Amino acid sequence: MLSKLIHYDFRSTGRAFGPTYLVVLALSVLYTILNHIPHANSRPLTALFDIICGLYILSLFAMFLLTLIFCIKYFYDNLFKDEGYLMHTLPVTPAQLLWSKIIIGGVWTLASCAVAFVSLWIASLPGIRSDIRYDREFLQFCQQALNKLAENPEYIGVLLLSILTIIAGLIFVELLFYTSMSIGSLVQRHHRIVAVLVLIGFMIAHTILLGILSTLSDIQEVQNFVERVSFSLNEVQEMCATLGCVLAYFVLFIGVNFVINNVIMKKHLNLE
Repeated sequence: MLSKLIHYDFRSTGRAFGPTYLVVLALSVLYTILNHIPHANSRPLTALFDIICGLYILSLFAMFLLTLIFCIKYFYDNLFKDEGYLMHTLPVTPAQLLWSKIIIGGVWTLASCAVAFVSLWIASLPGIRSDIRYDREFLQFCQQALNKLAENPEYIGVLLLSILTIIAGLIFVELLFYTSMSIGSLVQRHHRIVAVLVLIGFMIAHTILLGILSTLSDIQEVQNFVERVSFSLNEVQEMCATLGCVLAYFVLFIGVNFVINNVIMKKHLNLE
């Protein structure tokens, strides 16, 4: 049933993301085409190129902003408003409903990252405008990264762990918003205002927690322990250990937020 639920969510959300991705890719293609047309002495072409360049950059920001806003809105509308009366009567558990929204949000976020990367690659194709250097630098960065992986296969593990940490971080942020919306739904009025206040409270709490962890790292005994461990590790192992700590932090609070959402939807559901 979870697979059917995910399929339904994909169909419901795909109509919003498809056109957005097409616009971003189309603007990157237009940018590349204009970048290959000589227009040093043509003010209209130069102005058009600058406009397309600006629109392309804005479209990238808009794509990620839309992804965040739409996933949050879909979560709330689908589970805590009119659609919630239908969703919560389906033969699925609250945990399955939550997993479906997490997977949908994560997939669309990763899809947006992939579209951004592809569009940057298209826009990075060498053109005539020599004053725009980021395109060549982007290709050089990709080439250097591939060369380093080829020369040092052990960094593949670091890359995979980095990708896993990024995915966990995205889910952590996603659930932070979802939990805020769930807690906001518990009050009778001003749900969104309460949700924003809860989100700010979560952010302050995590900032304080990270500050405490940073303070603990200044304790001499902790520093001595870290130095002893670091002395026995090579560079790759140190990077993996650091990423592992960050991943553990994300996973811990993913679990906490998941439990909070699950309990609210299971025992304290308050639909608008």
